[in-house]
Amino acid sequence: MDASEEKTCDSLFDLTKLKNGVKLGHFLATDPEILAKFMKHLSTKGGVRRDETSKNMIFLTAVSKDTKNPINLFMKGPPSVGKTYITIQTLKYFPKEDAWKLGGLSPKALIHGFGILVDEKDEEIDFREKPGKDTSEEEKRRWKERVERSRYIIDLQGKILVFLEAPHIETYNMLRPILSHDAWEISYRFTDKTKTGGLRTSHVVIRGWPACIFCTTEEKYVEDLATRGFSITPEMGPEKYQAGIEVIGERKAHPRKFHEDRDFTLLQGYFRWLKNQFSSLNVAIPSAEDLAKHYPHTYARSMRDYDHFSALLEISALVHYAQRPVEVVEREEPTIETRREDGKPEGKVVMRENTKHVEEHTVLATFKDLEYVLRLWQEAEETTVTGLPGHILSFYHAAVEPLAEQVALFDYEQLTQRYNEVSDAKKSSDTIRKWVDYLCDVGWLNKEPDPSDKRKVVIRVIKTAENSGYSRIRIFPASFTLENLRKWWDEEKKISENNLVVLKENLLGGEASLESLYETHFRSDIFLELSKAEEEPAKEKEGEISGFRESPIIQRLSDGELIILLKARFGQEPFLQSDLESAMMKHGPRSKEEAESLREHLLNEGSMFYTPEGWLQWV
Repeated sequence: MDASEEKTCDSLFDLTKLKNGVKLGHFLATDPEILAKFMKHLSTKGGVRRDETSKNMIFLTAVSKDTKNPINLFMKGPPSVGKTYITIQTLKYFPKEDAWKLGGLSPKALIHGFGILVDEKDEEIDFREKPGKDTSEEEKRRWKERVERSRYIIDLQGKILVFLEAPHIETYNMLRPILSHDAWEISYRFTDKTKTGGLRTSHVVIRGWPACIFCTTEEKYVEDLATRGFSITPEMGPEKYQAGIEVIGERKAHPRKFHEDRDFTLLQGYFRWLKNQFSSLNVAIPSAEDLAKHYPHTYARSMRDYDHFSALLEISALVHYAQRPVEVVEREEPTIETRREDGKPEGKVVMRENTKHVEEHTVLATFKDLEYVLRLWQEAEETTVTGLPGHILSFYHAAVEPLAEQVALFDYEQLTQRYNEVSDAKKSSDTIRKWVDYLCDVGWLNKEPDPSDKRKVVIRVIKTAENSGYSRIRIFPASFTLENLRKWWDEEKKISENNLVVLKENLLGGEASLESLYETHFRSDIFLELSKAEEEPAKEKEGEISGFRESPIIQRLSDGELIILLKARFGQEPFLQSDLESAMMKHGPRSKEEAESLREHLLNEGSMFYTPEGWLQWV
């Protein structure tokens, strides 16, 4: 096929750009729009419109299956909002053998459906090799001993477990240590029936850490596991429902439009190829230590949440590994060689020490990855931290907060009326009572006796920044500096002081300086500019690559948050008044008048002062 024929008019990829000797996998890996093109295809050909957060979180969960720290995703929300549909459609792009779609199966069904019977040497037992009547008693004895010492291996490494229904409680109890990453391998024994009706004890080993997606969390025992991952709710609302209805109409009118096409085959092949690259790559987050200082630390689960949050950064970097800077460590690794003396088979075996040259590649997560993950985290944080589904959180923000701004105490009738005024889906007071109970359980609301009538109950908002899970990490990007990156690099060189350590622009690029990488990949200012596209919702144009925007919406910081950011940015060194006000206007964001007013306030309260040279400095 000629190069000119490689690109079809309706394809997302221009394969005419392939150069001689460049593998298709590397070509797609270096495409800066690879993620956006995947989301575009999933939306048009996959039939999953809107729901950008859900699609991206399912995608990252699926990719994580081949990393050292797979993640768990819990889909919450009422029935018929598309939890299962979005999950199944997104996973079609990944190898079928890697995605196990599970119902409420029992432990025995799991074992017989997915277990492999192996002997002591981990070699699979094939019952077609069972000795027949004409074989010797010795062979029969060896076969019997081999089977008696056998065990079932359920290898979950590199798998995506999709729980379409809540798993059987016994199955859940078997899998829980694995899903929690408490142990790499768990051993069980259970009693099973033989073909003759007798009983025998079987040995089962569950091995590896899979990525997991729960499409239902109705059972309490599943909910208890939700602290080990992320919780999201698919988009809900008339726009989403209208988009879903239109997709059904398109499928009915043009069924061939949704057939698997060439781009689907390319993307599916790419994700299969991609997982083989991860085994030779490490990943590091240069900003992780500074980011940890800004991460919320109110609850014990915050430690686990930060591990999950940083795992998203690692996954994003690996997905874009060919576009990220790389740290290369070259070292000589000691080896032991054995050989026969004089090269003769009957010669004495001798050992000799030797060395081999090893190159270790570590992909660096950049601010591009942080931007992407921050935007996802903005959508998933409240659901993940509180454990509440999205429709209850929407009720809180749409009805409870506005009502609380008007009156300190209110009752169920007022809440029901307020919610039904702003919502298309009307709810009864009984439903509102249940939602209030959920919000009380997480410490956002409190029920107390009505001061004017003790027989009635009134509701008060007690949610604060501390118990809401609202994250301070969105102020972090403006405080990560070249100085911080240099500290990270100095520590890396110290750790590998006996080896050659260099930085490269990417895996195929040449050596790069720390300063140039900072300007290209880590300088926060280039990512924090407000653009028109961020101020107004982006509209998809014909033929345009759309998808989840990778830059966070810049929200107005409180004075306290802005001061934290400014102190981190300027440190204890003197700085210009104009630089301070510029930072307030840019990262606050504040108007010039507001910036001047805040500066005067900080001076009057003694938080900063003018040096004799006319510079400003923090106290």
